[in-house]
Amino acid sequence: MAKAGVEVTAANSVPAAGRAPPWAGIGDAVVLLHRLVPAGVLCALARMHGRVGYYVRRRAAAAVRANVAPFVSPGESAATVARRFFEDFETRRLLLALAPRLPVAELRRWCTLRNVGHLEQAVETGRGALLLLSHLHSRGGLLAVIILRKLGHDVRTAMPTLHDPWSSTRLRRLMWALGGPEPTLTELLGGFPCQFNIRPIVKALGEGAVVMQTGDGWHSARFVDVPFLGRRVPFPTGMLSVAQTTGVPVVPVFGAGRATRMTFTLEEPFEVGRGPGALEAAVAHYAARLDLHVRAEPAAWEHWTLPNALDTLATWSDRPLRERYEV
Repeated sequence: MAKAGVEVTAANSVPAAGRAPPWAGIGDAVVLLHRLVPAGVLCALARMHGRVGYYVRRRAAAAVRANVAPFVSPGESAATVARRFFEDFETRRLLLALAPRLPVAELRRWCTLRNVGHLEQAVETGRGALLLLSHLHSRGGLLAVIILRKLGHDVRTAMPTLHDPWSSTRLRRLMWALGGPEPTLTELLGGFPCQFNIRPIVKALGEGAVVMQTGDGWHSARFVDVPFLGRRVPFPTGMLSVAQTTGVPVVPVFGAGRATRMTFTLEEPFEVGRGPGALEAAVAHYAARLDLHVRAEPAAWEHWTLPNALDTLATWSDRPLRERYEV
């Protein structure tokens, strides 16, 4: 059980136990095609797949158009941004499926990291650190984690379950027999199960590791009302409550750009105080930073498929946890 007064937001960047991951099929296709087709061509096909999805998935496309409309830049249309949302979503899925088969140099072609020194600054404390991503290019954020690990940083990903959502299929095991084994995405991410239990996270932090999780996942047990995208919405406390309890620094990370040229910027680390209102202030700070980045890159925020997203999020904390997990 989690320590009293502390809740952990279960990771929602990976599928729940028992569900086939939505990119399982594309992962098998990549295994078959990657040896024959250049990654750039596969990305172009993924982008085309996303564009077709925009026209075919009419209800989802309408939801995204309506949600992004208030944040569209002058000279663009909501339809253009929504179409880009679908194209980049499928491209990120493809790149994540490709990740076990690509060397770090090629991964860095698709995903650039800025200000990694901020992470190094945070871990110099010797207490570990929290790497707080968001759902701006969230699957791309997993690529950033893989790159950091390949560069020698001890980054570990808090997973929602013992079940490995990226376990190998029969086809991939057959390909291993022919060409040698490759790591699963969970292994590449340094994944460990925690669910709502703080103890595995505290253990990893105590070992000096950097624990990655998203700061805007809505599958949370506790929320704080803060300004966000022109509304006042309940924002999850999640990992910031862990940072407050453990005293470790937090390094926010935000993604930008198109899916084939993503840039993830690591911002300056901060610590969550222990006084009255400190947690609320930290959540408001993170929400304000995310607000700025979502406005700059509305096509990259993966929560837009939720119909009337901001209206729904405004009532999110009043909904039963089970209902929130079904969305």
